[in-house]
Amino acid sequence: MKPDKNYYLDGWNGNYHYGDLPAILGIQVKYIICMAAPERVYKAQQKKTAANVKLPRPLDNIRITTQHSIAVALTYDDNPAFADTTTFPPKFFEKTEWLSRWMEINLYGQLKGKGEYQDVELSDRTITGLSRSYLTWERLEKLLDFKGKRIVDYGCNLGYFCFKAENAGAIAITGIDVSPAVLATTRSIAMVKNSKVHFVVAELKDYKPIPADIIMALNVLHHLNHDAGILKRIFKNARTVVLELPELDLVKVDSIAKLYGFGYPVISNSHRQGRVIAVYSHLENQPVVLKKYVYHRRYEALKWWAIRTASQHFPFKGLKRRIWRMFK
Repeated sequence: MKPDKNYYLDGWNGNYHYGDLPAILGIQVKYIICMAAPERVYKAQQKKTAANVKLPRPLDNIRITTQHSIAVALTYDDNPAFADTTTFPPKFFEKTEWLSRWMEINLYGQLKGKGEYQDVELSDRTITGLSRSYLTWERLEKLLDFKGKRIVDYGCNLGYFCFKAENAGAIAITGIDVSPAVLATTRSIAMVKNSKVHFVVAELKDYKPIPADIIMALNVLHHLNHDAGILKRIFKNARTVVLELPELDLVKVDSIAKLYGFGYPVISNSHRQGRVIAVYSHLENQPVVLKKYVYHRRYEALKWWAIRTASQHFPFKGLKRRIWRMFK
C-alpha cells in the first residue's frame, strides 16, 4: 500500500526517525530497507572530515566487497512502497522500478557539479552541460527527420544526441568517442535509460564508418584540424552529413562534399559564436531543381580575403581566355 501523504525520511537531517513510521503510516512495520546512493554518502562523509583527508570512494569498496556476493531484498507485500527521498516531496515507485531508480540517483550524484560538456537528461531532472546541448538539438530536430534512420555520431561524448535521435525514432545508432573514461559514463547513462545505442571507443582518424543514413560530427572536426581524410570518409559513407563547424571552414568542406555528390548545405546559425550547423544532403535526396549547378549566393556574400580561394580572387583561366579571343 502507499500512504495518503508523503513524509520526508532523512537520516542525515533527522526530520523523522524510522520508529515514527507505524504512527505516521498507520500500519504495522516489520522491516525497513534504507538505501543511500554511494556518491551521496561519500559527499556527506567528506564534509564531516578534514579537507585534506581523502576517504576511499564507496563505489570502490562496494566493488571489492561484493565481487562474490548477491544482495537480495525479500518482501511478503505484493505491492511494497519504495520511496526516493532525494526529491521533495519524496516519490514512490513500484517494486519493478526501484533498482533502476537507485542506479539513476547514484549516477546523478556522480555527475552533478562536475561540469560535463554535454547535457545529461534523466527521468525527472537534467544536468545542464557546458555546451548547452539542448540549443543544438532544437535546431537539428527542425532540420532533420530521424525516424527509421541509421545514425553515426562522431565525437559523441556523453551520447546526448544519440539518445535524442533514438527518442526521435532512429532505429540503429552508433556513437564514437576517443575517451574510454567518457564512454564508461556514457554507457552508464545508456543503462539507466534502457537505451540500445552502441558506443565504440576509437580514434576518429582511424575509425572506418559503417554506411549510415545520417552521420553527425558536431563541434568536433576542429580538434582534428578538419582532416580531409576524415571528411572524405564521412561523405563517402552517408546520405546526409551534419556538421557543426566554424563558418570560415565551409568553403573547404563544400569542395569535398561536391566530390561525393552532395549539394550545397542548408545552414543554421549555431548558438556558439562564429559557428554554424551545416546539413549536407546527397543530390539524389534533393529536389531536381537543386541538382543544377549554380553559383551559390553565400560565396557572393563572403567578401573577406581570408576565406576566398586564389582562383576566386584571380580567375586566371578566364582572363587567359579573354586575352586569347582579343588577339585571335
